[in-house]
Amino acid sequence: MIEESKTFRENQGYLETRRAMNAVGIESAEQEAIFRVIAAILHLGNIEFKKGSDADSSEPKDDDSQFHLKTTAELLKCDEQALEDSLCKRVMVTRDDTITKFLDPGSAAVSRDALALKV
Repeated sequence: MIEESKTFRENQGYLETRRAMNAVGIESAEQEAIFRVIAAILHLGNIEFKKGSDADSSEPKDDDSQFHLKTTAELLKCDEQALEDSLCKRVMVTRDDTITKFLDPGSAAVSRDALALKV
């Protein structure tokens, strides 16, 4: 009964938010885009990293982190591998070359947080 009540309150909050968005003239498609971005940020924050196989590299920590990575990519409509690379690697382009630097798990988490702030 408690779970049903909580779910009902959450649904009521969602419906009230949608009504408020309608009242101020936010179109349905724009509302969906807003909710996609919010969901993506929440999933992005759930991605954890562990040490990768290469020196000073990182990768998603476990299946849960991989799920959140995949879901984030779907919500942001981007390639999953490109998203993982953007979190776990830093690319520097010079006049003559492109240098890819692996990020350790702590640096990958900082990269994840920076992306969440920019989205």
